[in-house]
Amino acid sequence: LPGICSGDWMRFCRPDSYGYLAPLHGLMNWGSFCINGEAVAIRAPGFSWFSSVILRLFGSEWKDYSVCSMTDIGILALVMLTVNALMIVMVYCAGVVFSCRRTAVVAAWIVALNPTAIAQASMMLSDSLFSFLISVQLYLLVAGWKRKKLWLFAVGIVVGALASLVRPISSIWVLPGLVLLVFLPGFSLKRKVFAGIAVLFFWGAILFPWMERNRAIGSGFCIFLISTSSRGQSPWRSPGK
Repeated sequence: LPGICSGDWMRFCRPDSYGYLAPLHGLMNWGSFCINGEAVAIRAPGFSWFSSVILRLFGSEWKDYSVCSMTDIGILALVMLTVNALMIVMVYCAGVVFSCRRTAVVAAWIVALNPTAIAQASMMLSDSLFSFLISVQLYLLVAGWKRKKLWLFAVGIVVGALASLVRPISSIWVLPGLVLLVFLPGFSLKRKVFAGIAVLFFWGAILFPWMERNRAIGSGFCIFLISTSSRGQSPWRSPGK
C-alpha cells in the first residue's frame, strides 16, 4: 500500500519485469504478444495474458508505452497479492487431504512465512501466478492419489502444462507425472493407459500451438527465447524522470 500511494509504479518492477509488461502493452494495444507491434518470444506468455484480462476487466487503456499507469500497476499488484494468498489456501487444502488439519496448518505457515514469497508477492513478475498454479496442481495430485480419483490426478498433470506457459520449468512435470500415474493404486492398466494418452494430448494441445507460433516468428520451437531484450533494456521511466 505505501508503494501504491507513492505514485511510483517502478517500485513494483525488477529488471525482469520488462519482459512481462512490454508484451502486456502489446496485448492491450495490438491484441497480440508483441512489442511495438513486432511479435516476440522474450518471455512465457502466461503472466502477460492473465494481466491483460485483469486490466481489461477494470477498463484500463494503456497507451503510452514508456510510462505505466500507477492505477493499472496498483490493480495488478493487489491481484498478485490475492493470488499469492490463494496459494497458501491451496497448500492448506492439500495438507488436509494428505494428512490432517495440523499438517495443513504447518504447511500453510511455512509457505506464508517464506521471505522470498512475501518480497515478490506484489511484483510485476510471474512468481505469484506460477506458484498458485503449482499449488493447484499439488492439491489435484494429492486429492487424486488419496481419494483414488483418476481424473483429478490427470487434470493435475495438465495444470502443469498451464503453469508452463507462466514458467517453462513446469513443462518437464509431465514425465514424472506419467510415472506416478502408472503406480496410482485402484485402477486397471487399461484405464491408466487411456488417462496417460489423454494427458499427453491435452498437454500438447496447450503447449505446442504457442511453441509453433514462436517457431514461425523465428524464435525456435520453444516456450520462450531467453535474450538480452528480456532484461535490462527497459525504456520505461518513473513519473517525473
